[in-house]
Formats: sequence, structure tokens, C-alpha cells
Amino acid sequence: MKIELTALARLVDAEISGGDPHRIISGVDSLKDAAAGDVAFYASGKYKDELAATKAGCVLFGEDSRTDAASYHGDKLFTKNVRSSWIKVLRFKERDMVSHPKGVSAKADIATSVRLGAGVSVGSFTVIGEDTLVADNTVIYAQCYIGSDVTIGKDCVIYPRVTVREGAIIGDRVIIHPGTVIGADGYGYVQVEGRHEKVPQLGIVEIQDDVELGANVAVDRAALGRTVVGAGTKVDNMVHIAHNVQIGKNCLFIAQSGVAGSTIIGNNVIVGGQSAIRDNVEIGDGVIIGPQAGVIGNLKSGEVVFGTPCIDIKESMRLSALYRKLPEMYKKFKSLP
Repeated sequence: MKIELTALARLVDAEISGGDPHRIISGVDSLKDAAAGDVAFYASGKYKDELAATKAGCVLFGEDSRTDAASYHGDKLFTKNVRSSWIKVLRFKERDMVSHPKGVSAKADIATSVRLGAGVSVGSFTVIGEDTLVADNTVIYAQCYIGSDVTIGKDCVIYPRVTVREGAIIGDRVIIHPGTVIGADGYGYVQVEGRHEKVPQLGIVEIQDDVELGANVAVDRAALGRTVVGAGTKVDNMVHIAHNVQIGKNCLFIAQSGVAGSTIIGNNVIVGGQSAIRDNVEIGDGVIIGPQAGVIGNLKSGEVVFGTPCIDIKESMRLSALYRKLPEMYKKFKSLP
């Protein structure tokens, strides 16, 4: 990475304050670890001490941090949205660090009926089944399995050891990290004469545009119809989404959370780490589910819940305060005549 300060300012739509506009920026790092050739960013007032001590040659500030910026004597860039601008800096740096495989490996096993768009890359030992479509500029790394009748959109990145089973539909600009399985059978059994009889899972999975699935995520195929992960949703590592779940747009799922079958989740929902959502419930738009929460019933739009079983977060905090007082209350109770 090498970029003049003026070019960096244009990249992030920032105003330069002081310093040499022709300074070469050669790296990115945190305030704490940055060197003279690096650019860092200042997130908020709790990092004042790190700002005062930083060796960074350039710091990116938000417009609301001009007062705090007075303590820093290097080159300054001021922007309206410092976090958004910082993402642009990181993406610029990423070009130097990440190089996706190019072309179709001779060691890939691709069925003759597969249709590959322009600029598609397929890594060694990847298998792609019959009648699958992979659209333009998608990258599929080594050792993936893509089943038959799958549709994969354009500009996707599928990392090693991903499995996409038959019939799945994947939109544009989807990122899938290693070890994830899309379209495994849903968990469906009926007890017949003391035995667990498997219910055939005949549906598919639909992953819409701009979704990112972390490592070792499982999205199960529907029993009938579709399991859907809505556009813009981001899923952390080791999350389980069961059969026939319907997830809306722009949701966030944190690690080790799970959603049981046929649950419907609205748009812009946040699901905290290690939380569990039971089957056949409906969760409205904008709900926030705290970490390790247990959801056993429907939640209305805008609710914020915590605990197991989950309740309104304000009530949960009040109960937590009371729990801490229980030992003292118990002593007083025992001392009563």
C-alpha cells in the first residue's frame, strides 16, 4: 500500500488539516500500534490517551472530534462519517493483502452441463454438479462441493470447504466462509412404532443478495418450500438456521446462536451470541435479542429482550439488581423472630 495523503483524502472524501499533502501513507494500524508511515483512526473520546501517545503519521477524525484532534500534531483528515471512511481505507489496503484465485483449475471436477459466467474462478478439487449456474466474476476456492441445479449469482466469494447442496439459490455479492454447509437436511422425524422415522426434506435454501455467512454456519434446506436468509443479513461463525426459517433483510446473527424450524424473523433484527429461538415463532422488525437469551414466544417489532426465558431488558435489569440483594435479604429474613 502506497498512497499520497491527497489521494487518500479523495478516497474517503475527507478534508486535510495541516501537514504535507504529498506525504506517502504506506500502512494502516491502530492508534496504539501505528508507525510514522501509517494512518490510524480516532473513534471516540475514550481513546484520548492513545491519541496523545500515537506515533501514526496521519489520523482520520470525524467532524465532531475537532476539539480532541488538537492534541495530535501529525497530519489530520476530517470526514463526516469516520467509521465509513475507515472501511474505505481498509478496503484499499485489502487489495494488497488478498488475492483470490484466478481462472478455472484443471483439477476441478465440473459437470459438462454447468454454465460458468465471465471471469469465474474455480479452485482445485472443487466439484460442481449438473445444471448448475455460476454467474460472472464469482470466485469458488478449492475443495468446495456445489451440488446439482444450484444457482450462484455474480461477484460472490465462496471460501474453501464450503458445501452447497442441490437446488440452492445464492444471490449476488454473497460471501461464504470456510466450513459452511448450505442445504443439509432439516431436522425432521416422526415417531412410528417406537422408531424415529425420517421426514424427507424436499425444499431448498435461498440466500439473497449481499449476505455474508461466517465459518461453520449451517443453513438447513426446507422440508417443503424454502429456507430464506434475507438480503444484507450478516451471520457470524457457528450459527444454525433450521429448516423453513424465514429471515428478513439486514439482520445480524452473532456466534453460536440458533433458530429452530419455521420461525419467521423480520427486518433489521439483532440476535445475540449463544441465544436460542424456538420453532414456529414470529419476531417483528427491529427486535434486539440479548446474548444467551431464550426466545419461546412471539416478539413484537422494536422489543429488546434478555434472559431465559427472555423478558423486556429493563425488567431483566431490575430483576438482576434484586438477585444481587437476595443474600442480604435472606439474612434479614432468617433473623426475624
